[in-house]
Amino acid sequence: MTIAFVTGAMLLYFYSLEKPVRLSVWGSRIKDSTPLKALSDYAFGAASWFIIYPWILIVGQVAAILTALFFSLPSNDQDAVKMLKGLQGSPYLLSATLLSIVTLVPILEELLFRGFLQSWLKNLFGRASAIVVASVIFAFSHFSTDQGISNIELLISLFVLSCFLGFVKEKRESLWASIGLHSLFNLISSILILTLD
Repeated sequence: MTIAFVTGAMLLYFYSLEKPVRLSVWGSRIKDSTPLKALSDYAFGAASWFIIYPWILIVGQVAAILTALFFSLPSNDQDAVKMLKGLQGSPYLLSATLLSIVTLVPILEELLFRGFLQSWLKNLFGRASAIVVASVIFAFSHFSTDQGISNIELLISLFVLSCFLGFVKEKRESLWASIGLHSLFNLISSILILTLD
């Protein structure tokens, strides 16, 4: 419920902005956007998952191996993974959570990190630096104090994902593209969490 409220508030704030600001936040393609163009951008982002996901897996595995070499850590599920697995006994709550993870969370995070933050940083530092800085902030926003040093693998993987999200948004000049990639990433990750153990 909180995610739905925050997403709604962010969208209301977005629509309260002047048109030139909205164009810089959402992407220049919004000025002549149609539902078909938005769907095309979303599909472009979702299709890019097939290129991006193997890179995220490789980087994540290398980070896991290096972390295991330098630190002796017990295997510990991330907080979000524990929460999702804990909902398996409640089909309605699990369905609502999955719907939120696949729809609301990508819209909220993309509007915040790629829309507002990356666009602002791009005006200050340029496109490449904006993507990197926004990606660092995105990754560390997922930091969990309970995970300690074992956060390294997650943070590195999320940094790589975020760089791709930023690139896709800039390449397509539409936030719908990064929302599409983020949605499919969250969907596949959730399915893997629930089916593999």
